[in-house]
Amino acid sequence: MTVPTAVRLLRSVRVLDPGSGRDQPGCDVLIEGPRIAAIGRGLPVPPGAELWSHPGSVVTPGFLDLHCHLRDPGAPEEETVATGTAAAARGGFAAVCAMANHAPPIDDPARLAAARAHDAGQALVPVHRFAACTRGLAGAEPVDVDGCVAAGAAGFSDDGRHALGPVQLEWVLRAAARHGRVVAIHPEDEVALAAVNAGGAPATWAHRPGGAEIAAVRSALKVLRALAGTGARLHLQHLSTAEAVAALRAARAEGLPVTGEVTPHHLALDAPPGGPPGAPWKVNPPLRGPEDRRALWAAVRDGTLQAIATDHAPHEAAVTTGDPWRDAAGISGLETALAVCLRLPGAAAALPQLVAALTVGPWTVLGPAAGVPRPALRVGGPATCTWFDPEERWTPAREADAWRSRGRNTPFWAAPLTGRVLATLVGGRPAYRRAASPAEPVHV
Repeated sequence: MTVPTAVRLLRSVRVLDPGSGRDQPGCDVLIEGPRIAAIGRGLPVPPGAELWSHPGSVVTPGFLDLHCHLRDPGAPEEETVATGTAAAARGGFAAVCAMANHAPPIDDPARLAAARAHDAGQALVPVHRFAACTRGLAGAEPVDVDGCVAAGAAGFSDDGRHALGPVQLEWVLRAAARHGRVVAIHPEDEVALAAVNAGGAPATWAHRPGGAEIAAVRSALKVLRALAGTGARLHLQHLSTAEAVAALRAARAEGLPVTGEVTPHHLALDAPPGGPPGAPWKVNPPLRGPEDRRALWAAVRDGTLQAIATDHAPHEAAVTTGDPWRDAAGISGLETALAVCLRLPGAAAALPQLVAALTVGPWTVLGPAAGVPRPALRVGGPATCTWFDPEERWTPAREADAWRSRGRNTPFWAAPLTGRVLATLVGGRPAYRRAASPAEPVHV
């Protein structure tokens, strides 16, 4: 039986593709099956096509989340691959990179291959798996890098902790470089954290001080500097301080192959006043002050930070204890990422830079050898794209039935947000389509 090719025309949208420099309002995008057939103004509507129209809407390459936690395999009660990728699609992400800190960690080729096989049966959008850097995330014994690459590793990270010493980091950087893979670190010096914690629980969230971040950044950059010419590439995850951004900017000016990312919540939120924040404000690294937040946003706009990554970390309600010292850390961030970013000062004017940090920027971090398709809008290319209204208002709590993640641990749950994803297409297939959209398809 022959399945008819789906044909869709997106009418009068702003086509925004930072990778090619294209930013054209009032364009039409014709999609035939898995590919983009045409981009231009006043395109005719083919017979039988679906006409998608929404005033003021924007079409971009599909978002790519460089850093999320799917929990599955290991803790499906917190998230499954199915619910996590459904949340991703609702947030405009056409692909995600999943970290390795599962229970048990994905720290050998067999576990990686099993996780990827598990993904294939459930994922609504492609999942690119990172392997751990060290066995058990313990920072001592490096993983089988060659075997993990053969099993499909898109990169390497011990995210969740940073026990890697300089010797182990150098070894993993060298091994990953042989395959064109990036090594990403959670830059919080565990020795510095342990020294603070040894004094007992302080009255503020300073038991994860910004000094632990910059110490880890400087140590890792020193290792990278010694590997000049080897092809080694370092990525700094979820930076949170102005000092770390300044170090990254200086290192890039020096020519070091290092990149960085920031989360939407570190861009948008300051640490709440008073005692230590509990769920859903508790994250690692913690929220900082307004000076740090402004420095992070400036670094996105000038390209110092290449990626906005969600660090999506869903938790079931049972882990919200009411005790800030016992609450699990993390924010369920896939479904609100775009809207949170659009809250930032000057976001409308900086939309090309913001979209770049959600699309081609993360792809650049991974590198072409990782096998992740480059986010792009081009005639003849895959129809993998995100369609959104940057002005539409919504509140997650008022649409609880539409929430896709199993984790509702977000400080934005009751917040009025502006900016809504209308559809996420992966190779022409709608991974998400807003059912209540005023832009319901019209068959012509």
